[in-house]
Amino acid sequence: MTLKSRKNLYRCRRSLLCLVFMAFLAFFGSSVCLAARPAPAAISGMDCPIVLVHGFMGWGRDEMAGYSYWGGFFDIEKMFSDKGFKAVTASVGPISSVHDRACELFWQLRGGRVDYGEEHAKRFGHRRYGRTYKAILPGWGENKPVHMIGHSMGGQTIRYLSELLAQDYFKQGTSERWILSITTISTPHNGTTLATIVSNLFWNLAEEILTGVNALAGGSIDFVYDFDLQQWGIERRRGESLREHLGRIVTTVGDTRDISSYDLAPQGARELNKKIRVFPDIYYMGYSNSSTFKAPIIGVSISRRLKVNPALYLPADFMGTYFGAAVPAGRHRAWQVNDGIVNTISMSGPSNAKKRRPRSGKAIESGVWYDMGLTENTDHLQIVGHYVIDKDWLSGFYSGIADRLAGFKRER
Repeated sequence: MTLKSRKNLYRCRRSLLCLVFMAFLAFFGSSVCLAARPAPAAISGMDCPIVLVHGFMGWGRDEMAGYSYWGGFFDIEKMFSDKGFKAVTASVGPISSVHDRACELFWQLRGGRVDYGEEHAKRFGHRRYGRTYKAILPGWGENKPVHMIGHSMGGQTIRYLSELLAQDYFKQGTSERWILSITTISTPHNGTTLATIVSNLFWNLAEEILTGVNALAGGSIDFVYDFDLQQWGIERRRGESLREHLGRIVTTVGDTRDISSYDLAPQGARELNKKIRVFPDIYYMGYSNSSTFKAPIIGVSISRRLKVNPALYLPADFMGTYFGAAVPAGRHRAWQVNDGIVNTISMSGPSNAKKRRPRSGKAIESGVWYDMGLTENTDHLQIVGHYVIDKDWLSGFYSGIADRLAGFKRER
């Protein structure tokens, strides 16, 4: 073999070795890189803040002379903090519609000027924009979702917010994945007959509730109470009594459907349920309670006088004897059981959602409404700490919720 031939053979061998080496690096090098890449981290339930959302006639943490909506003389927000969670309390319109409350809730958490939506504002004839808020939860988003806990109408509010987030209604790049879990307590998912029985009673109930809360607080609350209806141009006037203020509200918005009294009634609740989806990535829990018993012989439900707030005797008895058209025929007896404000049958979850009871040893799954069971002999106000003497019971109830939330997780 000539010298030139040997050189050519050497070049071919060297090129072949280079190709083999490069192929080796391409295959095994990429495999090493893939193996070294960390798996997507899961979002832990303990890392997600808890947002507490009040119901009808509720108030924020800095209102009502320090008497807390969430806990009364106790502090439910602190109970969650003691369990290792970051917990915050929102404050939305006490008697505003579910839509308006959800918009206010979003902008409080996110920060910014409340936008109720151009089409919505035109449809109902109120202002498009509301107050401007500093963010309660800066950085809230899909990778930093929240647990939301709503009492009474607060449950409807957080459900509706999940739908608005899914639609990116606020044009902020949102999705339903901004919420990890939704927990509702005493929520009228399917409405309450109290909002249907007598419209005047409903408005008078606002005064009754505030008067009852004042009594619970030992008369320490000065009713400098604003119903947060700036979108309607209604603000509390100086020297205006609570009754006078309520009367002016009724005169202004008494006939609109963009108000709590409509959304809380069975018809309004059914319309909301048609709009709000159950999302596969959100955990759902619904807690129920009751404060009535079935009367012998006559069979209707009557309030337990010795165990509930006296302010709820009358509404509980009205609901417990209701046979009106707002309830499906043949279902009146089932709807008569109540907690003084909401029919118990309405609390476990929306009627058009798939529901399941939790089972011992099995984890709660996302995308399914869980009926978390019934707390008996407990009225609508006691379940959030009013007219309650036994702090251990209250702490145990919310500790149980905290333990559930801690176990939830989601892949990023």
